[in-house]
Amino acid sequence: MGAAQCAAGVRTDFNGKWRKDKSASQMDCYSKQLDLLQLQGVQKSLAQKLINGLQIQQNDESMRVQFTVDKVPFYKHTEEFRLGQEVSMSRRDKKSGMQHAVLRAVPEGVQVDIKLDEPFSGNILETYTCPKDGVLQVESITQVNGKTEKCIQVYRRI
Repeated sequence: MGAAQCAAGVRTDFNGKWRKDKSASQMDCYSKQLDLLQLQGVQKSLAQKLINGLQIQQNDESMRVQFTVDKVPFYKHTEEFRLGQEVSMSRRDKKSGMQHAVLRAVPEGVQVDIKLDEPFSGNILETYTCPKDGVLQVESITQVNGKTEKCIQVYRRI
């Protein structure tokens, strides 16, 4: 991982605060991903409507991602990934079991490969890229029980 600014075509520095651009994000398929993960009620509503950004801290060995929720300041979910090493942590969907993740550098940015434990097992592959200055794109591919949903969320640096 490098120290370049978030610019197209370079391995990027994702450090900072990012606000979700819902008009540029694929919110319909995001809802389908949440359905695949069997999120319902308050959890699904929180994920869809209230998680409005990311705060990222990154260095050459790790990346820490905190989901930001302005309207529910007590809700904090942070994930920390290590380059080339599997890290186990509580699941982002708050279900029982753990998630296991590996951070990898890829030519266009970084990729996080997440495996979800039983009883609600699945996989999430997230690729973080910056297609242009000040824009963060997170492509996620969610796989559960043989079904797959691919979605892109767009964030703007604040």
